Amino acid sequence: MGTDSQVAVTAVVAARNEERFIEPCVRSLLAQQPPPGGFEVIVAEGLSDDQTAALLERLRAGDDRLKVITNERQIAPAGWNAAIREARGRYIAIMGAHSRYPDDYLLRCYEIAERRHVDNVGGPAIAEADTYLQRANAASHHSPFSVGGASWHSLEYEGKARTVFGGFYRRDVFDRVGVFDEQFVRDSDAEFNFRLELAGGTIWQSPAVRSWYRPRSTLGALFRQYMQFGCWGSWACCWRATRPCSSSLRSRLPRARAGTSCRCYRSPSRPTTSVTASDF
Repeated sequence: MGTDSQVAVTAVVAARNEERFIEPCVRSLLAQQPPPGGFEVIVAEGLSDDQTAALLERLRAGDDRLKVITNERQIAPAGWNAAIREARGRYIAIMGAHSRYPDDYLLRCYEIAERRHVDNVGGPAIAEADTYLQRANAASHHSPFSVGGASWHSLEYEGKARTVFGGFYRRDVFDRVGVFDEQFVRDSDAEFNFRLELAGGTIWQSPAVRSWYRPRSTLGALFRQYMQFGCWGSWACCWRATRPCSSSLRSRLPRARAGTSCRCYRSPSRPTTSVTASDF
């Protein structure tokens, strides 16, 4: 990890084929109120087939706080890890290419992390929509019936959490716990936070930290997204079933089910579903 001319925060984005979303996302990051010590933005571009790379080059030419690197593997955790290796920040903020951020997002995360001395800070992701399908998807995103009470879907919750949307991490967390596991093409952030929790780390969610997420706009895209969540989430649960249980009943039940599922196979293996950064 780079340390020359250290800044307070490095905002990290993994992107592939995001020509519709990448410019408003990056502009919202470059427009952030700087925390004490300033910030930088690193985008790991995954060899896009559309105009994503060209848009990023134009944005980079206009602002030296933006750095664009190549994500050869094209998947999100590989892009995050590549950016973390280049990062100069004391904190690492994992940002989403499909997301939009208020101009105080990094500053609020920084203030909470400094005040509470926690390892990871985040807040709710607010689904915003244009089409009927997106509105239906957004409604389910915030429904306890559909998401099972996950705190990061709640707009008002404040306190310790098992995982948060994105994540604003102390840099030394990656020295203590390791980086994102690239075998988890999906759910690598949740898996990382699971390891962080096992290592005694603290994750904090605050309603003062908010962002807006664009749900999938077609049934095909939504199906692919949740098929991948199902494939990789099940495999992640099998992996977690081999680790010590956490105190949460909500976490134990899927793990117990996963343990049963794993016994149905001679050798549980990773899903082979193809996923790139654009699917996140």
